[in-house]
Amino acid sequence: MQKFIFILISFFISSLSFAQNPKQLTKEVKSLTKSINLDQDNALLHYKRGRAYLQLQEYKKADKDFNIAAQTYNDDLSFLYDKSIIDINLNNYEGALSKLNKILSSNNKLYPALYFRALVHQQISNNKSALDDMETLLKAFPENLNYLMTKISILRDLNDYQKAIAECTYALKIHPNNTDLLYTRADIKFDQDNYQGAIDDYSQIVKIDSNFEDIYYDRGLAYFFMNEEAKAIDDFSKNIEHFPNSLNSYFYRGRCTYDEGNSKKAIKDLSHYIKYINNDSEAFFFRALCERDLGHTQKMKVDCKKSIQVCNKNIQDDTTNVFNYFQRSLSKELIDEYESAIEDLNIVLQKEPNHPQASYNRALYAYNICHYEEALKDYTTHLEKGLDQYLTLNGRANTKFMLRDYSGALIDYESANSYEGTKDTLSLTQCDCYGQLYGYLKNIECINTVLENEYCDQDYAHSSIAYAYLHGKEYDKALDHFNKISRKYDIKVDKYLGMAIVYHLKNDPINCQKYIKLAQSKNKHLKNGSEGFELFKKEENTYYSADEERILLQLLAP
Repeated sequence: MQKFIFILISFFISSLSFAQNPKQLTKEVKSLTKSINLDQDNALLHYKRGRAYLQLQEYKKADKDFNIAAQTYNDDLSFLYDKSIIDINLNNYEGALSKLNKILSSNNKLYPALYFRALVHQQISNNKSALDDMETLLKAFPENLNYLMTKISILRDLNDYQKAIAECTYALKIHPNNTDLLYTRADIKFDQDNYQGAIDDYSQIVKIDSNFEDIYYDRGLAYFFMNEEAKAIDDFSKNIEHFPNSLNSYFYRGRCTYDEGNSKKAIKDLSHYIKYINNDSEAFFFRALCERDLGHTQKMKVDCKKSIQVCNKNIQDDTTNVFNYFQRSLSKELIDEYESAIEDLNIVLQKEPNHPQASYNRALYAYNICHYEEALKDYTTHLEKGLDQYLTLNGRANTKFMLRDYSGALIDYESANSYEGTKDTLSLTQCDCYGQLYGYLKNIECINTVLENEYCDQDYAHSSIAYAYLHGKEYDKALDHFNKISRKYDIKVDKYLGMAIVYHLKNDPINCQKYIKLAQSKNKHLKNGSEGFELFKKEENTYYSADEERILLQLLAP
């Protein structure tokens, strides 16, 4: 609205034949006011003072004077034109349209009135009529930049982006290297996810005017959405050099730095942004992610709670905006409030059933609290949307594995790998599927393939091989691989329980109890028998075979 009004005011003031400076106008208002005090009903005096107020952009005062003058001048085209300007700036678009129609019915060559009518049509979303008026104007003035820009704006409102881009390209032939036209074309391309096309136009603007406001920020944002973090960081940094108060540049530079794995540096940028903008739930959330990665658990929780508080306030102000419910679910998930996060996602999907991420996240959260049937439904729903195929197929495969549907899980794993074009890539859980279906030797064979991948988590791979050998009753080999697990704290309990099972099957009660106690020292739930074992499995999202569970329940009995 502000940009629209600015255009109207600028055009109007430049069109006035008697335009004066503000001091002269103020003197004129005082003089006219004295005269009006002596002759309250003088329409001409009110009309003159109204025009002075109009140039001073004091629209309510101008409107009051024009209403008094209307009885005498209501059929005067100049009066109707001026009054329509006042109506527009007071948001009385229907009144303005009525007056402009009356003017143009008397003289359809009054082009300023025709231009204003186009703008009013656009403002009230009557874009086809607005376009018709602009076409008429451009026949008379085919090279008028203001008219060309307005036509492009109307085409965007009509969602006719291809024609809008074509019109920009045509206008650039008439006005080559016009930065406003280039920026508009880049903006349309950006909105259409044509980030490279937008970057090309932004780069041309940089060559013409490197001080064009926030141009590096806009190009950096396009690089950000193309996952080219290094180029994005470079542009955000340049924008900060040119425009130090560009807080959004700090925010997105922090985002990119986090994506590159430098959480410590990301926190500096996000904290600078938060210092001035303390009501942005996303900023608190991403800083929380950085704190988590640095092991600052308490700081992470504080930022998550702040993010949630901002979302709560925003929801109170506007219950229809799904963004706040979704963002709140992300922050809740980060502090393990899965049930509450799922409730938020229920609201998101109720309000926006085709939300691009909510069904996937709800599946993920349900999986994390062992609600596998619910997770399976949501993963399947998300697949039907055609989004995140690789991640969703893997998630559904993991869920099917936990439900002991090994054949179904294997189909999803193989589909995921095929979708990514990496058929030779295997996950450890996929290997376990092969083991469940074709025996432990097949499981070990697959895991050895995984071990060849430089990104493979060695500890988890050795744990999987150890359990495979356990299933095959090759206990010494199982112990050998359990002993190779040394690094990750979150696999220690699994290791100790596995070793306890092995020593139990080897009839070695002393070592069996030793590792049971070590496992219990790492997880307090394991001290509470079968109930505690269920809580442990839920907390760690851990899978054991039926035989392994039977043995462990026996060993963990108080």
